[in-house]
Amino acid sequence: MTDPAEYALELVRKAKAYRPEEGEDAVVFPILFHSGVGDPNDIRKGIEPRFGDWVTEVLEGSGDEEVDPEESFVPLAYFDSEPRWVISQAGRKGGISIPDVTLNDVRKYGQLAVIYNVDDKYGGAINEVFKIGPDGYNGGYTEVTNVYGRKMKLYETGLEEEGFQPKTLFGVEPGDIISKDSIATDVVLTGDDLVKFMRQYNKEFGLKSRRGQDMGFAENPKNRSLRQFPYDYASYLKKNFPEIWRAGGNIRGNDSFRWWTQYRQGKRTPQVVYWWETTRPAWIARHFNDHRLPGVIAQIKWGTVGKLGVVGMKRVVEDAIRRNAKYDR
Repeated sequence: MTDPAEYALELVRKAKAYRPEEGEDAVVFPILFHSGVGDPNDIRKGIEPRFGDWVTEVLEGSGDEEVDPEESFVPLAYFDSEPRWVISQAGRKGGISIPDVTLNDVRKYGQLAVIYNVDDKYGGAINEVFKIGPDGYNGGYTEVTNVYGRKMKLYETGLEEEGFQPKTLFGVEPGDIISKDSIATDVVLTGDDLVKFMRQYNKEFGLKSRRGQDMGFAENPKNRSLRQFPYDYASYLKKNFPEIWRAGGNIRGNDSFRWWTQYRQGKRTPQVVYWWETTRPAWIARHFNDHRLPGVIAQIKWGTVGKLGVVGMKRVVEDAIRRNAKYDR
């Protein structure tokens, strides 16, 4: 029996080496990847356009009037040109923040469908897909790129449906590769096969974010036991209460907050990885018991939770904000 991981890698290598015949339009998406959170056995039967759970959640919270997505929007299947969505989908399914996803999490929660998209016999693409342009969705004038690299407007593609009951796209983001067709898969990877594939893919080709940054996996989950302070709270504090933000952590803390931000965004430069895996744990061990405002602010900048816990740290910060407000009157 063919090794699923090796078979998937052979498809990728063939796609990377693909060159069109003379006079033939080049397929700019010769390999497609799809990562989901559904049953892998269903995906093995083919990828069907659908509305994701998050679309339903957004529509339910959009107003008082109930919206039926089937009546107003076009169901889509989403793809990417690299297997990077494995990380976010494994994190979503496991309830793990994206920067903390390890290969063990991918083994436990991840799945990846691989589609070779070149017709070797007759030439051209097997599946019609479109990539959303950098400006995102703008109705019929949304810029998209078709499977042969031609830039066009959304109204030229037939993706949206006109007529008495028009249907539009919903929830598409810049860089999404989409189709409203059912698409057959060549191989679906899970468990050890997926880990083997991801290791070798990263080794041969390098895994890049959509911004061109190196991505990777934390081989050692030791940092997961070091709780992260709520990032949104820290970011809000930095933006809206600069005088409190300056109360502590002004030697290394500001750099640490920047590196923490980059790590959360998936950036894995040697400097950021060393900070996350070595510098940060050592600093946390020395400053875990800090409980006054300067120490608490420093802990927030380093993205960690000290002995006071999140609630206690917020109480120290908010007491300082109230004192400042009182003195400013």
